[in-house]
Amino acid sequence: MEKEDYIQGETYFDINFKKILNIFSRNKLFICSISLISTLTTLSYVQLIKPVFEGSVDILIKKNEFYSLLDSLNSKIIVPVPKTSSLDFNSQEIILNSPNTLLSSFNKAKKDLSDRGVDVSELKFKDWKKKYFRTFQLPKSNILRIVYRDTDTKSILQNLKNISENYQKYSIS
Repeated sequence: MEKEDYIQGETYFDINFKKILNIFSRNKLFICSISLISTLTTLSYVQLIKPVFEGSVDILIKKNEFYSLLDSLNSKIIVPVPKTSSLDFNSQEIILNSPNTLLSSFNKAKKDLSDRGVDVSELKFKDWKKKYFRTFQLPKSNILRIVYRDTDTKSILQNLKNISENYQKYSIS
């Protein structure tokens, strides 16, 4: 019989489902209590957190032309961005992330957050950029994307519009 159990050096083990079921039936109270605690903790966490929304502005960069498409929450608004001679995405991203371009947008966003009851006394420009704002080039394209995150959808649209307008003003000069 041992020869039948070994085929090409492999061992076959029988799984005793009766033993496993006995373990579960003996510990059903413990298993149910852990499951209930986990479920209640998860549900309470989901109810307490605020949802965070994200909106984006796509800037299509062509030779000597810029066009911006504000695409957030299924609304599309075309915002023209002035012509420029620079095609370097890294330069455009640096310009877009610079305090010269974003400082007035930061101040407006800070005022908006303050009006909504958020404590902004300790909010610095760098912290705001890390938490709410990011830019990147879409892979294999001529598109530079600006992304803004917040808990208020109206605030996202307003801030993206401010950022786009400030970028336009800065790129004109």
